[in-house]
Amino acid sequence: MGTLQLISWSLKQIRSRFFESLLIVLAIALGVAVISVVGTVYLTGTKQLRLTDPEQNIVTIEAKEDDLSQLFQSGSKTPAIALGPVNTKKVKISLELIDELKTAIPEIKEIVAIERFSARQLGAPPPERYQFEDPYWLNVNWTLPETVEFLGGKVSRGSLYTRDDFINNEPVAVIGSKIAQDLFGDEDPIGKLIEMEHIETPLLVIGVLDEVVLEEPEYYNNLTWLRHELNNTIFSPRQIYDNPERYFSMISLIPKDNRPQFTATIRDYLFAQYGDVFSVQNNREIMKEALKQVKPILSFIGILASLALFIAALNILNLMLARVLKRTRSIGISKALGATKANIFWQFLTESLTLGFLGGLLGLLIVFAFNPILGSLLGGSFNITLSTAFLSIGSSFLVSLIFGIYPALKASYINPVDALRLE
Repeated sequence: MGTLQLISWSLKQIRSRFFESLLIVLAIALGVAVISVVGTVYLTGTKQLRLTDPEQNIVTIEAKEDDLSQLFQSGSKTPAIALGPVNTKKVKISLELIDELKTAIPEIKEIVAIERFSARQLGAPPPERYQFEDPYWLNVNWTLPETVEFLGGKVSRGSLYTRDDFINNEPVAVIGSKIAQDLFGDEDPIGKLIEMEHIETPLLVIGVLDEVVLEEPEYYNNLTWLRHELNNTIFSPRQIYDNPERYFSMISLIPKDNRPQFTATIRDYLFAQYGDVFSVQNNREIMKEALKQVKPILSFIGILASLALFIAALNILNLMLARVLKRTRSIGISKALGATKANIFWQFLTESLTLGFLGGLLGLLIVFAFNPILGSLLGGSFNITLSTAFLSIGSSFLVSLIFGIYPALKASYINPVDALRLE
């Protein structure tokens, strides 16, 4: 009996006891799906740590809250007693600090400083959906002109605003191609006003960016996310909500190369100049800490999935033994007609392997079907790698092989004389 005939015979036997076979396939699929997700999450995280792209070595700086403000308990006017020195020095992330860092630390390639504000388009109908699904909800990025250029924004019409516009808080804007189409259609957006609810001063459009088409990145960070949003973003040198101090809550520092000491250089400089008033974090450090915290959870989930796969394999063993017992007489007839031990062995083993393969394939299909949901939950792209797919299919194939050998051997060693005596 050839390979295709064996597979066809196996599928026929699976259909004959469809409900039992379906339960086994579903159990294997569940185990394979969970193992695939856990493996992909862990492999993706470790891969990002190994990447040599300097943009993976981004350092983020945030101004810490005043220690004094945290000495008052919520709902109480009585301050707690400070047992040590209290940091009351206020240092905000201003344009002056950004320029100072660029001058003082030559390892910095660029500093991305963006503050995002959101408001609805003036005159838009009342919202019927959540904010992020509302088509009239506009995102305005308050940022420097060099940040727009660094992100890949190229002006196709009009011009980009200048540093002086930023310093003077000018109410002008450069808009992405999709924003231009959504707000103004086929009209020329240059010189038009963008009016938003609760914003007193409208923004004058002075430039439109080229449409940006980017491939799905291997990993997401602040920069890749901002670049993928260029078409749907408004950039402006003006803070649309009044803030007389005009400071950023966070900035990202991109190094010229991938030197690990870049973060330490930033920390040492800020501490020497300003004391402990800034929080300095590195993307790699955050990823390492996140993987360290999530690894026990992933391991536990992986163990549960492996247990589910093991139970499914035991069910294969029980099912195949039951089928051997049920088909004892037919096995005896086959042997009497000339079937060899090898023929019987491969018939039953192929049936077991087919169940494992169908379960593994269904598990991968489940993962691919929920791929967008998994990506949004994990904050980025979620792609099953070829190696993970092979590992998942291979694991289901292996357990069905191991637990299918014994029933196949038992069937192949049935004595045809004894089998034919059974009623």
